[in-house]
Amino acid sequence: MAVVTAVTVSTTASADTVTTASGADESVFLTRSAPASSPLGVAINKVQDSYARVTREFDTSTAEAAQGLARRVESEVTAGTIGLHVPAGTTLAYGAAKGYQSDRASIVMIPLSHPSLVAPSVLSVSFNANGARQNYTETQFQPLSADSGNVFSWTDGALKVSKTAYSDGRVTEVGAAPGKSALNSVESSWFDRFLDCMSRMGVSSWIIAGIAVICGAVCIATAGLACTACIVAAYGSLGGVVSFCAAEAG
Repeated sequence: MAVVTAVTVSTTASADTVTTASGADESVFLTRSAPASSPLGVAINKVQDSYARVTREFDTSTAEAAQGLARRVESEVTAGTIGLHVPAGTTLAYGAAKGYQSDRASIVMIPLSHPSLVAPSVLSVSFNANGARQNYTETQFQPLSADSGNVFSWTDGALKVSKTAYSDGRVTEVGAAPGKSALNSVESSWFDRFLDCMSRMGVSSWIIAGIAVICGAVCIATAGLACTACIVAAYGSLGGVVSFCAAEAG
């Protein structure tokens, strides 16, 4: 995958933004769990629990605050102090930036838009309480089929994850054989309903497995703000959909 130095800048929202279910109360859905013994169930529960913990500390930033941080990131991308590995022609949707803030840090997420990428492909940058940049993480989700995709993640320019994720939660090295599913017949019924709901919402469930493995790697390697930023950036754009479908599946 080539590193590109010139990146198109956009002030419009990414076309890959996922719309959550209208009227869904996410605080209720976050209390619902998937079957925990399957790979995808473990992945869903892990990411939902992490997201719930993070959002208890971090509040959504105002649009003005998010745009202020986005402008800082734009200047660093232009100057090359934030290096990206995106496909040529990728758009950074600075105008669609979303932020989170707490007493100790601020985080801004900028969607990456390209025909080969889907949400939550994003550049996430964290700043400490004094406004100094701490970490940045570039995450790419590249579909291979309706049930699988490659996931890549770089933290501060270093590659941390290069995996293929599947809709039942399996994760392999890129190019490796997928192996066997671990779902039993009872879980398969639940996941059939879950996958059907995710499909109707326009989200492939391999993305959830991808989020779990990416954020797991980031949190093990760097912890702190990079870990928090990964969780809110990756899951935050899809959280309402995942939680709604987990609840609907029963």
